[in-house]
Amino acid sequence: MSNSEYGKSSRVPQLLQQELAGPILCTQPRRLAVVAIARHVAELTGAELGRGVGFRIGQKSVASSSTKILFTTAGLLLEELRANGAAALRRYSCLIIDELHERSVENDLLLACLHAMMVPGAAAAAAAAAAAAGPAELPSLKLVLMSATANVERYKQYFKLPGEHVSLIQCDLAARMASAIGQWLETVKVVYLESVVAKLLAGHRNSSQHSQVLAQHKAGAITPQTQVRQRGDARAVAVFVLA
Repeated sequence: MSNSEYGKSSRVPQLLQQELAGPILCTQPRRLAVVAIARHVAELTGAELGRGVGFRIGQKSVASSSTKILFTTAGLLLEELRANGAAALRRYSCLIIDELHERSVENDLLLACLHAMMVPGAAAAAAAAAAAAGPAELPSLKLVLMSATANVERYKQYFKLPGEHVSLIQCDLAARMASAIGQWLETVKVVYLESVVAKLLAGHRNSSQHSQVLAQHKAGAITPQTQVRQRGDARAVAVFVLA
């Protein structure tokens, strides 16, 4: 869980793919977000869209067998699970469901299917019945739920194994980002155009011409195409005023 605008949607899939060294599947609630984030991640990684990074929406597929990070909608993934079952996810090392707080029928059904496939004896009511149940269909699949405002406790209890204790680790990303950004900040000095013109002409001996140039600039007589040259003691001063 992290605040908005921290780059979860584009950065987390890259980090997980590097760490797990396997294909990553990431769902988004809307088609527009699928395409936009896929293009952004491809640009960040320097990968060709459709090769290292790809997406699938509706009947359109921009992906290949070498795609390492694939973006799609929850509805399309749900259709693949309905047609192929757990086999639709076996090639992936991690599944990311993004924007979890945007509740929808597709997202809720997808979570229910994943719960049944990943948690041994998910349909059993007791731990004893769960122990007698068969193994999970996707025991090695990593599931990541991402959101800025979701009820974490609800999903933590839903996906934990019977009798398992699950703890939540919180990271103060705001402080870390502020510290990292602060290392690259530089003090910017603002200089107004009038001050620049005054400094350029400060050393010129003819004060009347100096005042005339400033007056013309303030009156708007000096345009971006105007070049004022004043010569004296073998020195030339050129003033370009940009609008």
